[in-house]
Amino acid sequence: EIDPTISTPFVSVQAVGSFTDSTKLAFQDPLNSYAGKHAVFTISFVPVMIIAEGNHVQINLPDFLRIPEYEFVYSMDGYFDAPPPQFEGETINLRAVRDIYPGQLLEIHVRGLALPVKGIRLLQDNIRISTNANLGPVAPTKIQTVPAIGALLHSQLLFGVRRAATVTSVELAFTPAMQLGCSSEQLESMTCIQDVTRIFVSMPGFSRRATGPFPDCGGLQDCTWDGVAKILNLVLNQYVAPETELRFTIPDSGQLVVPEQGVLANSEDFTASIVSTYGPVQHTALIETMGIGSFQQTAIHFSRGPALAAANTPTLIEIQFTYVYTRLLKNDEITVVLPDISTSQGASSFLVNWNSIPAVASWSESSHEIVLTAPIDFYEKESLVTIELAKGFLLPAYGNPRNNPRLMISTEKAIGPVPKISIEVSTAVGAFLTSGLTFNAGRAATNTAVSVVLSPSMTIKRFDTIIISLPSFGGPIQPWTLEAANTSNFTLRVETCPLCAQQP
Repeated sequence: EIDPTISTPFVSVQAVGSFTDSTKLAFQDPLNSYAGKHAVFTISFVPVMIIAEGNHVQINLPDFLRIPEYEFVYSMDGYFDAPPPQFEGETINLRAVRDIYPGQLLEIHVRGLALPVKGIRLLQDNIRISTNANLGPVAPTKIQTVPAIGALLHSQLLFGVRRAATVTSVELAFTPAMQLGCSSEQLESMTCIQDVTRIFVSMPGFSRRATGPFPDCGGLQDCTWDGVAKILNLVLNQYVAPETELRFTIPDSGQLVVPEQGVLANSEDFTASIVSTYGPVQHTALIETMGIGSFQQTAIHFSRGPALAAANTPTLIEIQFTYVYTRLLKNDEITVVLPDISTSQGASSFLVNWNSIPAVASWSESSHEIVLTAPIDFYEKESLVTIELAKGFLLPAYGNPRNNPRLMISTEKAIGPVPKISIEVSTAVGAFLTSGLTFNAGRAATNTAVSVVLSPSMTIKRFDTIIISLPSFGGPIQPWTLEAANTSNFTLRVETCPLCAQQP
């Protein structure tokens, strides 16, 4: 029979260690720590048991990635080294180089790792620490304090009007790795931490032609425009589940205007940041931004060398433009529409002079389009391009109105397309669609009246001059008179012509 008053010690007791609740992961620069990017951080912990020399501490960092070009763990507080493999199976392996006593604060400074592409979610519990300490092993245990890092798995910025210096709608799409807002279950159970999310989209170069509230925020609770910082501020009060797309459109009633210089496709200057307790996102470049190109200083000049161009006559064409969106690269194509201009050679390819460099162009008689192909990479951005076409093009019978809006330029350059836009300046070439000259005298060397009939294709303004050359005509300079139904529109001046053998 066992006497219950006598205690008997256990022959063997298994040691079990632990860490205090102060285990922590902290970033050296929280405002510049991004999902999927390199980050410097510190892991701190306090053991409650002895970790003997040669014992190991393991820190499990799921989805963190090793970046070979960076040195790995670079400071271990003098208590540990990191024998190979230093980071294997998403785990940092540390070995004590001396005995570590209970209650000591240990800090491991880490670099050489990229944060998870999907960020770190609030209350994530798989970032853990463990040890095989003889005097108290610890199974993998959650690190108590880990900052949330948000991530955008995808982001997109589109425009309703693909034209520079034009009012447009703005379509935005985000796929956050973390949740935004609170689910109905969280609201009902009163476990919601943050039900309103703020999103900031940086749109450099954009402007707004209106002031005050936006008429329509595309389903969001609120939207405002910071004209100084060029930031679209958005307030979202709905729940978005992790890894679920959020898409909305700010209509063109918001009066947002595309920059005059266009938008560089996928430019890293267009960024988004999200303020959310469930995982903030620092200013991160949008993955997809629609490109919008821009032509400026566009002009077309027609001539016959030193002489003025004439309707229905072969002409030289000089095309000028500045592509301000980005520099032009070899084989980029520029299309110029020349309505009603024709050539006797039909559709063909030919050489042109592109800033004094031979370049290939092609002409389509059916569409009246010239396609110009850049001959080299142009390293100077926003430089004026001059292209000379010596091919025998014929201007239409009506000539060309000044600054003809039907003359157009465009490009399908993938990273900065420009839809067809009117060329700003074009040479005016007038024409008389019909003309006639009659005399009432039936004999040579006889005084006669001269009747002139003209039908101009262009507007003739006050003080414009119409010159009628009458070679070999003679007679007294005065008196000459105008006698016709519409002569009140003109005054008459008779001069001798030095090219006409002193004839009037």
